[in-house]
Amino acid sequence: MTMIDLTIFKRYFFRFENLFYAVFISILYLFILNNYVGKADTTIVADGVGYYDYLPSAFIHHDLCRYLEDVDADSAVYQRVNGIDVYANWKNAKVNRYPVGVAVLQFPFFFVTNLQHQHDSNLTGYEPFFQKMVFISAIFYLILGLFFLMKVLEIYDVKRVLRFFIGLFALLSTSLSYYAQMESSFSHVYSFFVINAFVYFSLNFFKKSDSKYFLLAAAFLGIIFLIRPVNLLVVFFLPYLAGSLSNLKDSFLKLFQRPFILFLGVFVMGIMMFLQFLLYFLQTGDFLVYSYSGYGFDFLNPHFFDILFSFKKGLFIYTPILIFVFPALIYLIIKRKMELVLLWLFAMGLVTYIFSSWESWFYGCSYGLRVYIDYYLFFFIPIGLWMNKQKIWLQFSSLAVAVFFVYINLVQVYQYQNFILHWDNMDKLSYKKVFLKTDHRFKGLLWKMEIFPEFYQLSKRYETEVLNLPKNSSLELLSISSSEIPNVSTLKFIRLELANNFDVNDPTRFILSVQDADSSSVFWFPFYLIHLSADEFGKKQRGYYNFDLQNIEFEDNFIIKIEVFTGDFPTSLEKIQVDFYTDKFIIQ
Repeated sequence: MTMIDLTIFKRYFFRFENLFYAVFISILYLFILNNYVGKADTTIVADGVGYYDYLPSAFIHHDLCRYLEDVDADSAVYQRVNGIDVYANWKNAKVNRYPVGVAVLQFPFFFVTNLQHQHDSNLTGYEPFFQKMVFISAIFYLILGLFFLMKVLEIYDVKRVLRFFIGLFALLSTSLSYYAQMESSFSHVYSFFVINAFVYFSLNFFKKSDSKYFLLAAAFLGIIFLIRPVNLLVVFFLPYLAGSLSNLKDSFLKLFQRPFILFLGVFVMGIMMFLQFLLYFLQTGDFLVYSYSGYGFDFLNPHFFDILFSFKKGLFIYTPILIFVFPALIYLIIKRKMELVLLWLFAMGLVTYIFSSWESWFYGCSYGLRVYIDYYLFFFIPIGLWMNKQKIWLQFSSLAVAVFFVYINLVQVYQYQNFILHWDNMDKLSYKKVFLKTDHRFKGLLWKMEIFPEFYQLSKRYETEVLNLPKNSSLELLSISSSEIPNVSTLKFIRLELANNFDVNDPTRFILSVQDADSSSVFWFPFYLIHLSADEFGKKQRGYYNFDLQNIEFEDNFIIKIEVFTGDFPTSLEKIQVDFYTDKFIIQ
């Protein structure tokens, strides 16, 4: 490469460096996750179905407009809608519970994909190529989100090497990595992008008082509403972004001196917001709809501590890199930026109060505290300001810790995907038992099914005191004919209980099997001894496991077996008890 070529390359690189960084980070991220966690074949899932379904509804099935049809009239327009859980009842109609903003951003990708397959018969909008399309859409907006994150940090004069690493860690050490890869149809990647863009244009408006930045910020605020209305809370960060309340006041006073620009910005934002109300009308006949009927906020009982620090879903437990915000705020206090800190604490405190007041404050079956993904930028701004002024040794030390947080996050994403982390039922003990565990023996460890005694009756019990098993041995613990179990036709559960110290390295496993009269397998379920543990590993305790047999139609000639296999580890099983539970109301 000649000197002239190198000069041109440098000029264009530094002009678009943040975009180059965002693309590189995303490619690195895809390489790591594809080779460690894997790819999701189905990306339009759960809540994502609601965010996306506007597109197939409008352009494939033509069942978006339903306000003239009664849902109880068995109209053809409701045949598909009635089978999709994301539609809620509203008066005499059904309405999509989720806002339209994600679908608006996905539309260009959907349009091209639909055009390519327009001659395919019986399109549903959920074929593999549409699933892939949603993933590509999410990656596109992920790149833009990272781009604007680093552009914001550039406004704050954060060094380019730090901007790169903050962008890298914002992706690889947070829940963002999961929702871009595995559940791409959820709103969070899209909100991450539009909120970052809104912040970028707002900062430029405060800095330059240029009308175009106000108009762009207003437009993105409208999109923020379309994606997730509650994210209008972002406006409470405006005093922080302005630098002070007085700066915010001065900026808006200047804006009021340009009434046409103010009107135009409000108009642009209003037009975008109106799209959601129009769609409500087309679905129900009403412009104002509370689509989350049955769900709501409990402002008198916020889970403020839980949403931040609990092992169930706490933000700083599952995204520990954000802990860096605390020394960053202390640094700002030391630098006599107390007003800035108070403005940040007020805005983030209000957001946290609102989020933690939602009745399902942990936001269902999800990885980490996903609602904060949209607001990650507001953590990384003070972190960037702090890191930017630290000595080189502290910067390297912080980066080393951040790398460890990347490792924790990637392991936890793997655990979440492979049924090691429980999706919505974690606690301190559960978290400790599987912390950084990836071995297949831990899959399903935290997914025990519980039995409610009031619904079932103990029909038969098998007991034995002690079994001492040498390593590399096997034993038939139990073999019983179903004819020996009273009311076997209503058998629902088998419960295995025993005492052991449940050493975490013990590879002992069991197999519960059910065979019919021809010795054909009706049910076969392998599991490890450690899955019975009810307390910490390595602690003498009585453990249990419940086997769900409700889908089996038992006959009198079935054989039920429980076998034990040890590995390179001798074990002692004490006070073994096998209980057979049948329907309570059948027992006389």
